[in-house]
Amino acid sequence: ATAKKYIQSAVNLVPPIVNHAVTINVSAGTYRDAGATGSNVYIANKHVGAGGSITLIGDETTPANVRVTGADVDPTPSRNFAFLIDNVKNVAIRGFLCNYYVSYAISYANYASGSPRNCVCSSSYAGIAYNDYSSGQPNSCVSTNNTQFGLLVNSHSYAYPSSCTFNSNAYGLACMYDSVS
Repeated sequence: ATAKKYIQSAVNLVPPIVNHAVTINVSAGTYRDAGATGSNVYIANKHVGAGGSITLIGDETTPANVRVTGADVDPTPSRNFAFLIDNVKNVAIRGFLCNYYVSYAISYANYASGSPRNCVCSSSYAGIAYNDYSSGQPNSCVSTNNTQFGLLVNSHSYAYPSSCTFNSNAYGLACMYDSVS
């Protein structure tokens, strides 16, 4: 495939029906691009069937090498989300530093599912969020210095974090409205 300047441009090339593994490799750098709904990267309107997946890979060894930021000028947030996965199943986000967001750095919403791995989420309202019947298993993520939540599991959602660190947030983990973690 052809290299793209923006992560969203690569996501837009993913077909509406995915029955195979789709991997988007993201080069080192700082990404400030604005996608739809006040996010840097918006993944929606994709049907991921059995055997299908969408994976975005930054740098799992050193997430700071691939920074997705919600600030046009640090440290003032101007966007809501680094990654907003809306009603799409089996989306993995791996090896990103996501910081300075008004809302959630990584958000799975409206029946979405997926598992971030080796991500660092900081200086936002919440680092990682699962909302409205969404689910996943964050693995080896660090969520720090967020004004409210390291991990927010909300509105009939569930999340099972493994080897994650939630520190220097108002709340490390919060489950609300019939949610489980």
